[in-house]
Amino acid sequence: MFDTVQTVAQNLAQTDAFLAFILRVFGGIVIGVFVAVLLICVGFVLAQCCRGDRRGGISAALLLVGSLLGGIGAAAAQGARPQESVPEVEPRFERLWGADSIRLVAGVGGPNDMRGPALSPDGRWIAFGALEEADRVNLWIAPVEGGETVRLTRGPHMDDNAQWFASGEAIAFLSSRPSPDQSFGPGRYVMRMPISSENGQPTGPPRQVSLEGGIAFAISPDDQWIAQVTLEEIASTDRGSSIRILPSTGGSAHTVTRVPGIIMSVRWGAEGRFLYFLHWPGMDAEELLVMRVPVEGGTPERLSAWSNTVRLSPDARYLFRDLRSEAEDGKNYEVSTVEGRLLARVHLPDPFDLVGFGNSPGRFLAVRVDIGNPLRVLPVAGGPIQRLNQNWGYDLPLDWSPDGSEVFFSTSLNGQPIYMLAPLDGSPIRQVPLPGSGVEGWPILSGDGENVLFFREVQGENPRSAWIYNISRDTARKLDEGPQPPGYSFWRRWGIRGSGGTFMRDEAVFLYGIARNGRYELMAAEPEGTPRLLWSFPGDVDPPQVAVHGLRISFSQNVGEEASLYLAQPGEGRARLLLTRPGLMSTRGGGSPMWSPDGRHLAVPYIPGAPAKSGVLVVEVSEAGEVVGEPLMLEGGSTGQWMPDSRHFLGSGNWGGEDQWGAGVWLISLDPDVPPVPVSEDLQESIWYFRLSPDGRFITFESEMPRGSSIWRVEIGDVFSGMER
Repeated sequence: MFDTVQTVAQNLAQTDAFLAFILRVFGGIVIGVFVAVLLICVGFVLAQCCRGDRRGGISAALLLVGSLLGGIGAAAAQGARPQESVPEVEPRFERLWGADSIRLVAGVGGPNDMRGPALSPDGRWIAFGALEEADRVNLWIAPVEGGETVRLTRGPHMDDNAQWFASGEAIAFLSSRPSPDQSFGPGRYVMRMPISSENGQPTGPPRQVSLEGGIAFAISPDDQWIAQVTLEEIASTDRGSSIRILPSTGGSAHTVTRVPGIIMSVRWGAEGRFLYFLHWPGMDAEELLVMRVPVEGGTPERLSAWSNTVRLSPDARYLFRDLRSEAEDGKNYEVSTVEGRLLARVHLPDPFDLVGFGNSPGRFLAVRVDIGNPLRVLPVAGGPIQRLNQNWGYDLPLDWSPDGSEVFFSTSLNGQPIYMLAPLDGSPIRQVPLPGSGVEGWPILSGDGENVLFFREVQGENPRSAWIYNISRDTARKLDEGPQPPGYSFWRRWGIRGSGGTFMRDEAVFLYGIARNGRYELMAAEPEGTPRLLWSFPGDVDPPQVAVHGLRISFSQNVGEEASLYLAQPGEGRARLLLTRPGLMSTRGGGSPMWSPDGRHLAVPYIPGAPAKSGVLVVEVSEAGEVVGEPLMLEGGSTGQWMPDSRHFLGSGNWGGEDQWGAGVWLISLDPDVPPVPVSEDLQESIWYFRLSPDGRFITFESEMPRGSSIWRVEIGDVFSGMER
């Protein structure tokens, strides 16, 4: 996960006197054992030689010495792993602020480096972003000791990521307000607002500091400079980002470093000599790197690497990460140095999220956002929302029954996930009792509504097995076994869509992926049939998102500043190139391609080169597998699911041309002269995911209805003691 030699060297450099003494004692014991066994080997040699078998004696002795050295090396390597001695810390909670009517942005979609609350240097005030509407995030400030919450910004802007100056007399934040069209464009601009340290009231209006947009920033320890992360607008797998430094009162900026990929956040070192940053090297990168570079510029130095997102402390000495475990209650976190030395593990119960560091060692900030998502149905053509489940749980819609009379969804009962079918006519909700434990959170309902494809963890090297459960017979059979190919979604599944955009199902056929024989295999299986291979991809890079219609398989590949769309069929040795365009198609996390129900059109999420806007590229494909005419570019959001007429599809994202923090659902026509029609316009909250009924009349969706927010201080003790850089 990180450079072992470098980390060991750094850890040894940080060793205190007591630990050095322990190491010397341990080393003496190891040496003593080694000498004793060596003498035994010598005696064994002499014994063999006395019997006349010198070659055998020497060989045996060398074998024993080699085994001893290997054993000591393995033991040393095993003992060097810090994970074995890392303490499990019991956190202590202190509530700093709470409200029923304000929803923290820090709780939207999980923790994020740009969403956490910020505690003032004197610990008296806390500033945070609140999601007020889908296209509006404003800043607020509240006293930690209790009192009135004060609004800092207002209006249809995206104001977030507040950071305090060390003087405590101002904050800086990112905002969309300097943009002419209020869009993110190349990013958001750094703004500065003076704050009274006595009463927390703003003493002046916000003022623009940066001349260009960016995605992250940090204030220097002396308050004189701001480091800003800017992202290149080119649509390319080689897209780069830069760190630029400008005066904290505004002015021209100069570049410190430019790297390929994305710099996700930046921090100043405590002495102001280095800038530390999180670097995602590219679209197919599997690790997030912690880097540092001198403020004067130079070659960035790699400090550590991680398999998922981490959060840096304000002084860039420490970090924490969410282990993304499937714990039944809460989340597990690890706290480390930026060099990769593990310090502690801590568990937070639901619904707490660790979102940042506090203003002293051993203290962190957490948010609690109480939300619900009762199962609801929304008419596509407009009309009242129908609520199918009256409980205030979190219901996740998975699919529809084939006749559209029931919704297949997951919820929880006594903390355990269960799967249900809810009729639209108000009849009793019935359970689908998937057998066994360790069932993953997204089972797939068959096209006839009689079977469910689900995945379950098994012991051993193969972490998952695929099963098919027959609802009426209450029986299950094992379909396949093997590791799941990597995916870039909430459920970490490989993005596979069937006809019309259905998830992991093409009409009556289940679709799934297996990592096998060094490749990622795209498999198909009827509920009562045997799995068959449709296509496979090299296992050395993440597989592309795939669209399947019968025997036609489509996917894209992005190389440099070009994106290529391919068509493949089972049994063919090579996929056929459909077209190539500048930019990127179906990027990780950017939406999946999908075939129309009649198999004539492919809708592909597409990011052309700047200044063109992103959207969906619609490609007509003949029965012979040839592109018909010129592809249609529809600027706006991303794909969702096709309507049954194959002339419209439901899209997610910002098809209305305005920035939104979350997402809406829009009806998109293939006629470019027909504007997008909002489907979820009357819904106050954002829709993160939706499923269309087979007849195209309704959607059921995942949203989040807030029921209160609060900010907490979390203390984990003196795990940082003795950690001097």
